[in-house]
Amino acid sequence: MIVVGIDGHKDTHTLVAVDPLGKRLAELTVAARPAGHLKALAWLHRSGPVLVAVEDCRHLTRRFEADLLNSGHAVVRVHTRLMAGARRYTQQVRRWRGLPA
Repeated sequence: MIVVGIDGHKDTHTLVAVDPLGKRLAELTVAARPAGHLKALAWLHRSGPVLVAVEDCRHLTRRFEADLLNSGHAVVRVHTRLMAGARRYTQQVRRWRGLPA
């Protein structure tokens, strides 16, 4: 199953689709407004059945989560502490490979 992770911010939401092995398949950034939500929903519907994982920033993503649920998507919230750990790991891997942080 494809998992789509959503990183919500005040002005934009970034969606990243990954396969079961964690390989990045696609990425989309939309405005954190109703028009952006519609664009994201259309993008998600083209991907087929997906699990949507939203960083738990309810004050930023509440309306988007409601739109996702109303359109029939499975939505889970990911605690921000888990996201911080993933970011820290990604930064360490970049340093190991000699890539810019």
